[in-house]
Amino acid sequence: MISGKTRQIETRIGKLAVHEHGSGEGTIVFWPALYTDHRIYAGQVAAFAERYRLLVIDPPGHGDSPVPDDLVSMPDCAQAVIDILDAYGETSVHWVGTSWGGIIGGHLGTAHPERFKSLLLANTPFDHGDPKALRGAKFVVGLAKLFGGSAFFGKGVGRSFFPDLKALDKAKLAVFLSGIARQSRKSLTTAGRSVLIARDSLLPLLPSVKVRTMVVAGEMDKLYPPEELRAAAALIPGAEFHITKGTGHLSAFEAPGAFNALLGEWLDRPALG
Repeated sequence: MISGKTRQIETRIGKLAVHEHGSGEGTIVFWPALYTDHRIYAGQVAAFAERYRLLVIDPPGHGDSPVPDDLVSMPDCAQAVIDILDAYGETSVHWVGTSWGGIIGGHLGTAHPERFKSLLLANTPFDHGDPKALRGAKFVVGLAKLFGGSAFFGKGVGRSFFPDLKALDKAKLAVFLSGIARQSRKSLTTAGRSVLIARDSLLPLLPSVKVRTMVVAGEMDKLYPPEELRAAAALIPGAEFHITKGTGHLSAFEAPGAFNALLGEWLDRPALG
């Protein structure tokens, strides 16, 4: 990844590490998926740092961000993003969120539309509350509590994230597993409970999103398949929907070329209003 500057920014959910790259007239802010860190956006940093200022956030307890004392709500995570924008003197930016980051993007698009030129919500779990999904979430959190960042737990998560873990590029697999390995049991369980169990459904908020929005699904995402994301995108006024071929739950990480093509064309368009 292109070298950059890292700052610990004080927010309402505690300190968050923000990795700054590049410069330009516009700014893109990134938030990754649960159990991943800023490194999943290496392909985007390489592609866009010459044209834009990039602020890549490590979620609470992930990457270089400290573990929070308790659960974090999705609205509070959104408010923490506003704290970060204020700390960097940013008034209006582009948002790119994967999964957890997509959830936060939905909240930002309703609570703070004036701060965002566009939202790209990738591989995002918009709905919540299905009994089978909740049972699965509780099982994952239970495994995190038992096994922590072990290879056993990491590969289990990987099998749910990627279409074929054995076929995944070895360097990408190493990045993914190392991101989980560096997390503590408390980090893994607290984040898992916050994102997988305690959050509310985004669906009721989507018709109120007032920011130009693109929803991106992974063709082979076993967790949140394209048909679910397509239905959610239809609730967002004027939203576009795209599928990245052959990808699972981390489209930006698995297929940076295809993802960057979508993102680049998206950024070149004018904002709403």
